[in-house]
Amino acid sequence: MSPRAAFWINTVAFQLVWMVAVGGAAQGLWWAGPIAVCVFAAYQLSVSTEMRSDVLLIILAVVIGAFADSLLAHLQLVRYTSPVPSAEFAPLWILALWASLALTINHSMAFLQRDLRIAALFGALGAPLSFSIADRAWNAVKLAEPLPTTLFALAALWTIATPLLAATARLLRRRATSLTLASALEAHR
Repeated sequence: MSPRAAFWINTVAFQLVWMVAVGGAAQGLWWAGPIAVCVFAAYQLSVSTEMRSDVLLIILAVVIGAFADSLLAHLQLVRYTSPVPSAEFAPLWILALWASLALTINHSMAFLQRDLRIAALFGALGAPLSFSIADRAWNAVKLAEPLPTTLFALAALWTIATPLLAATARLLRRRATSLTLASALEAHR
């Protein structure tokens, strides 16, 4: 598969998971997002040259998401439609979105690894926009008033989370390259 095709498949799959998860949650179908991300993960991991890194990023993203979105729920900044398992914690469908994001960090969003300031800006702008769309267009979440305060909190969390995921991916890539080089040198001895 060409790199261009792989890029577009990853990008479109990520967007489809977002729509299925958010649209499903809005309709009370909390399980739609987790199923969609499982399909995406099965495909992406089967074609990935970065499978170990992708799996570790999924784990990290879900942990970050569980903390961040549970904090948003606890502070009553965001009320999630279909709050399974509980209104006090990040819902499963939003954790599916975090896992889906992780599957892009080595692929269609690999550019975020090059400059962590870009990753921070991407998170700071993307999260409030995404949550606003999920609120206004899909009714999958309800953002608390005053809206600027909630959007600022979202931006702050994602300004940290996005570069953390990108930096982790970059570190994992460097370690994999170092191990490969060390193995190659050892084989030539």
